[in-house]
Amino acid sequence: MAAALAGVQAGVSPLQVERGFLDHVREELPRDPLLKDHFKYFAEGVLPQEAKKAKQILLEESVFEERGGLLYRYEGRGTERKEQLVVPETCKKTVMVMNHDH
Repeated sequence: MAAALAGVQAGVSPLQVERGFLDHVREELPRDPLLKDHFKYFAEGVLPQEAKKAKQILLEESVFEERGGLLYRYEGRGTERKEQLVVPETCKKTVMVMNHDH
């Protein structure tokens, strides 16, 4: 799961990211094999039937949030808390280019 998390941090808010990219993330989240169960729970409140997966999602409930069809993960506490956009595997290359091709 951690391999599928790519933080779009570095002072870049999701609103500053190209809309086409965010639309692509919205389309791919429900399809991503590693993220679809998390997305379905945080977007629709539906847990997977497999007990182990359901338990893991519930344990992580306080660090994820769905907003506007996107999934966010929070890391840290208080003023150190950082919001990360959860990016499906199919979108990770774009994130790498966005963060390193300046």
